[in-house]
Amino acid sequence: MYIFDAITGAVLNQKQIVRPFLVSDIPCNDISGTIGVTGTPVIDPATDTVYLYTKTYADTQNGVYNGRYLFHALDINTLDERAGFPINIEGSVADNDATRYFNGGTHLQRPSLILINGIVYGGFGGHCDLVGPEKYMASPS
Repeated sequence: MYIFDAITGAVLNQKQIVRPFLVSDIPCNDISGTIGVTGTPVIDPATDTVYLYTKTYADTQNGVYNGRYLFHALDINTLDERAGFPINIEGSVADNDATRYFNGGTHLQRPSLILINGIVYGGFGGHCDLVGPEKYMASPS
C-alpha cells in the first residue's frame, strides 16, 4: 500500500500488508506476476479507514490450495490495521448454496469495493473463468 501526495506525487507512506499470491500457482495468466490487491479499495472518510481485500497464502507454503483472501481495515494515515482485522474469509459458505464455499486460491476479487450504510461490499469471480478447486487440478493429498 502506498499513500501519495495528491499534488506532488511524492510517497508519504508505504507498507507491504501481505505476501502476494503468485500467478504461477494458477493454470492461466489472467493477471501478470503477483496478485495482492486487485480490486479498488474504499475509504470511509468518517473514520479515515480504507477497506480492501488481499490475496495471499495461509502460511509460508505456496500453491493454489494454500491461497487465502483477507479483508483489511487500515488507518488511512498510518496504514496500521484496525482492531479485529484482518479477517480471513476462507471457507465461508455461499448464502445461496450451502454446498459452495469460498476458496481463496481459485477466486479473484477484481471489482471496486463499495461502502453503503456501514457495510463494505465486494465482488468475486474465478480465475480463468473457472469456478471451484475441482476445475484446477486434483485435490492435494
